[in-house]
Amino acid sequence: QAGPGSFSRFDPGMQSAAEAHLAQATRLRRALASGEIRAWFQPQCDDDGRIVAAEALARWVRGDGSIVSPGEFIPLAEELGLISRIGEQMLPQAARLSAQLAGSGRPIILAVNLSAQHMHEPDFVARTLQIVREAGADPRLITLEVTESLVIDDYGTAAARLDTLRDHGFRIAIDDFGTGYSSLSYLRHLPIDELKIDGSFLRDAVADRRGELLFES
Repeated sequence: QAGPGSFSRFDPGMQSAAEAHLAQATRLRRALASGEIRAWFQPQCDDDGRIVAAEALARWVRGDGSIVSPGEFIPLAEELGLISRIGEQMLPQAARLSAQLAGSGRPIILAVNLSAQHMHEPDFVARTLQIVREAGADPRLITLEVTESLVIDDYGTAAARLDTLRDHGFRIAIDDFGTGYSSLSYLRHLPIDELKIDGSFLRDAVADRRGELLFES
């Protein structure tokens, strides 16, 4: 990588790190195959403390009960091209729970995050519809969350696919707003139901008087 006319010295620590990385990658593939990646649900409550919605979060629970931090395995999954497989496992779990809750007379909206890899797959829309139908869930009770950067990086494809999904009843949310272009203009042309503003954007705004004026207006 350094090019001709250079040299590098072998570092045993690099070998150890590479072997540990490879071993963790192997464990992650096995975890996906064995169902160790599970959906945990973070509730959203109204002013009275009633749960009105929840978001599915991917958690890696090993066979011995120990939990691998998302900060460790999510970047690894993205590097290995496995993040779409995690998304594919989150959606069925959320859809099944949604159907169970609705069947028991306690319907709430469940949100699932979509990755760029997942959304750009050719059969993404058809596969999403199939998963929800097989679970017996109502698309109107499921929110599909996409990040601001995902939409901006491929606006045409993203907008078209989100339009199709919304036509089938899904709710659409933009996540992490404020970390990318943060342009309000493109939001007018997207089929979104919910805008989730990133915490860093809010912290910066509150610390800046001009930011305070923005939210006051």
